[in-house]
Amino acid sequence: MSYSKLTDKYLPVPFHGGKRDGGTIRHIVLHHNAGINTIDSLYEFFISGLRKVSATYGIGYDGKMACYVDEENRPYTTNGYYPDNDSITFEISNNAKGDPYSGKGWTMSDATIRMVILACADVIQRHQIPGEIYTGDTNGIITTHRMYEATACPGDYLESKLPYIAEE
Repeated sequence: MSYSKLTDKYLPVPFHGGKRDGGTIRHIVLHHNAGINTIDSLYEFFISGLRKVSATYGIGYDGKMACYVDEENRPYTTNGYYPDNDSITFEISNNAKGDPYSGKGWTMSDATIRMVILACADVIQRHQIPGEIYTGDTNGIITTHRMYEATACPGDYLESKLPYIAEE
């Protein structure tokens, strides 16, 4: 089992695809969970089995981070084999509710954005991921759910913060 030292809790969930094929991490995929959650309430959602989904990590509205799927395993996050097989995925809590269809209004706390920055830097360094950090498409290291699927995730707020996150 392997996970970031930035993790506040290790809360493993059963919904993942087992060992990654090839094992090379090329991307980080950021998601927002369209809710105001702690790492514990994200865990409760994952283990409920309502959707049989998971993420490598979750970040709560307070900036705390948990590992739900060991980094050597493929999470069920992005609704696609290859995005999840080649990526470390983050389910990130909002601190205000927005429109679930447009992605507008789903803001995040400063503590949460700070942890996203630290966690992305940690993953890039530990996995020695080469390339440009953020390009606005799937060529960059940091990507988002909507780059792989027609969805409002990760919401306009987090999307607007990506150049800042990459710069930091």
